[in-house]
Amino acid sequence: MAAFSTLSFELLRCIVDCCGPYDFESLALTCKGLHAACSPLFSRHNSLRRHYRRFRFVNADDRKLDPSKLTKDDVWTIPELLSNIAANPIIAEYIVDGDFEDRLSLESVRDGSQGDMRAVIRRMEQQDEVDRLRGLVKQSKYLAQLNCDTDAWFDRILADTNEWNDDQDFPFAFLLTLLPNIEQLALPNRWNSQSVYLPCYAAPNVIPDIEKSVPALVSLIVTQANDVESIPGTAPLRKLRTLLPTADVDHQSGVHIATIAPFLALE
Repeated sequence: MAAFSTLSFELLRCIVDCCGPYDFESLALTCKGLHAACSPLFSRHNSLRRHYRRFRFVNADDRKLDPSKLTKDDVWTIPELLSNIAANPIIAEYIVDGDFEDRLSLESVRDGSQGDMRAVIRRMEQQDEVDRLRGLVKQSKYLAQLNCDTDAWFDRILADTNEWNDDQDFPFAFLLTLLPNIEQLALPNRWNSQSVYLPCYAAPNVIPDIEKSVPALVSLIVTQANDVESIPGTAPLRKLRTLLPTADVDHQSGVHIATIAPFLALE
């Protein structure tokens, strides 16, 4: 620590600027010098912690709020959240308790079924937002390991179809690859069995490769989360301790066990 504390203030600032939330808090409490280096970033850290540690989407009741009080951190859809992470990757490390049940789909926003939400549409049509999101998808090491077509994945993430659509949930599956510190997870309503298992009635050779890649991605995340020896340190879902099929389970129909089965393999 003595050698570390002899570094210049500017270099210390560069180091703490790259720290995740847990490391940042630890460094800030280590000594006066590191506390001073961290202090200019306290406001950013507290803001990210407030918005993302217990992450919730903006819900229907929040539409009554003054739009001027909502920031880019107040999101309705997963593509918006992914765009925020693409712009500031450290955001993903702040999410510890994630409730994704109330997410809206971009398709429902576009078709007007969610009321006047033109601000969301305008945002996700901006070229810089699109380019950031595309870059995030293309740089995914998980999609690369599966030899996935990242352009096809990007198209499906940005399409973000309606929650009553039987298609696989590409946006949420991709989001799972980015959450190393999540401890409690509430699944979206549209997270269905097709997102984790291929249809048993369909022959493998008639299922498009892009549809095979969602269950394969979920399986890869779980496998690598359990592989502590080969993949030390943090890995997505490694810290997950509590899984909620949805935040509000229907007591009559329940939840299809296939939707949560892969997560039960987490050690």
